[in-house]
Amino acid sequence: MDGRAGEGVYQPLLESNPYLAGRTSVLTNVNDIYSMGGRPIAIVDVLFSSSMDNTKQVLRGINDNATRYKVPVVGGHISQDAQCSSLSVFILGKAKNLLSSFNAKDGDDLLFVSNSKGKFVSGFNFWDSSSMLTDDEVLEDLELIAQIAEEGLADTAKDVSMAGLIGSVLMLLESSQKGALINIDNIPKPCEVPLKDWLLAFPSYGFIFSLRPENTYKVKDKFMKRGLACESIGKVTSD
Repeated sequence: MDGRAGEGVYQPLLESNPYLAGRTSVLTNVNDIYSMGGRPIAIVDVLFSSSMDNTKQVLRGINDNATRYKVPVVGGHISQDAQCSSLSVFILGKAKNLLSSFNAKDGDDLLFVSNSKGKFVSGFNFWDSSSMLTDDEVLEDLELIAQIAEEGLADTAKDVSMAGLIGSVLMLLESSQKGALINIDNIPKPCEVPLKDWLLAFPSYGFIFSLRPENTYKVKDKFMKRGLACESIGKVTSD
């Protein structure tokens, strides 16, 4: 089964740090595909840039992370006479067992997994937990999600995006036409980060699973063996 996704990059980040914007555009799309239980196949990008230097830095960032995540850039569009820069990246992936955002079930546990070892990028709510990892470690952490999907251990999953943890849970619930009770005290976070900042953060490696309670321990065990934070933070409800 095919999975498709697309992301527009936060414009202030693109202007202030075009290299990081390029890297982030790949990261967010790769996360989208893995959260569907898939593996990425190819990327295309659309870049409107205000200068040659901006273009080079963005493309270098895209190339570096595309190489890291082993997903080729197969095409796209570039314009260098834009008054205001913009970047959108689109991805195609393939899944053996697709995790749909429309499949959360009443009574499911909501499981949140993240890597609490990292640091905030100065000036942005972007928690960098990947740059200190090797390429193999990054892919092994993501591969766990595809394995969980293929083993039928989750009803659905979603990556934590720029909407933050609660906003991303809301998007999953909206698609499934469900509600949820969230236990804020159960949310795992880096000890030095205030809860408010963490709830608004894009964690770079952050995923929500909706799964049957009998599968919760199995899934938690897989992530915790890799040193990742993983806790049940609430329940899906029918309302």
